[in-house]
Amino acid sequence: AVQGSSRVRLLDLLACRLAEHMDDVWSIFGDPPPTSPVGTAGCAPAPAVPATAASSKRNALAPFADANGDQVVVPPRLTAAADVNTADALCVWPEHPPRVVGPIAVRQIPGSGRGFVAARDISPGQVLIWEQPFVPWPSAEHEPLSLLQSVLRRSAVERRVALAALSRLHPMELRSVSAFDRPRLEEEHCACVDALLQEPGAADLGGGLGDEGRRAELLRLCLVCRWNAFASGLFLHQSIFNHAPSRRANADKAALRAGGTLTSVVRATRHIAQAPP
Repeated sequence: AVQGSSRVRLLDLLACRLAEHMDDVWSIFGDPPPTSPVGTAGCAPAPAVPATAASSKRNALAPFADANGDQVVVPPRLTAAADVNTADALCVWPEHPPRVVGPIAVRQIPGSGRGFVAARDISPGQVLIWEQPFVPWPSAEHEPLSLLQSVLRRSAVERRVALAALSRLHPMELRSVSAFDRPRLEEEHCACVDALLQEPGAADLGGGLGDEGRRAELLRLCLVCRWNAFASGLFLHQSIFNHAPSRRANADKAALRAGGTLTSVVRATRHIAQAPP
């Protein structure tokens, strides 16, 4: 039923661990068009064609090429976050606009929290977000400790800006975390929290609640990294996309190196209908 849906849903990556680097590779997700003859819906799919280096490159560049295979120029960086066509998409982090934003808007979705919906009909292959990591991984070790150390070691002004942005990533409060899961998560991240408490920048955390408040905020930040980061880094706007099993997804994401910077692009993989007002 994705064909008639207005929600923009990425492949479900929530179960992936950071160390698996499950992130940036082009792929088409979701059900194929209903072109099979009646009675063949349960047939096994044909064997996949072995990928070659050339075909993999063509597939990776497909969203940026026309029907003749000629390159299509990706739009330049946004010039204003308050643009009338993008304000609804940038309402959570208007001070940190992505390079490109497509016809999407943030809405509260029952049972899913906030998420992107189509602001108008979207065609397959259309770029929805082109964004660079808000916090790239500082090393090959893709763990919350190294990423959060890089944030806490910034200058006081840069650190405040970064922490303010991270405060709007899920989970925004620890009380939203399942009471059943929290003891396990506290144990898993205990060593990381202990190490982060030694950073001078950690003194700014906790809202005046002392070590207990700082520990709680550092645990939340660890979960922010765990639940929102990809192999190319921690993103802001891309975190708003709702995740879905592959057969229901209607968008995907992939890496694109632009001017030496590793960025990430989300594109539609099928038609997405405009959301009702």
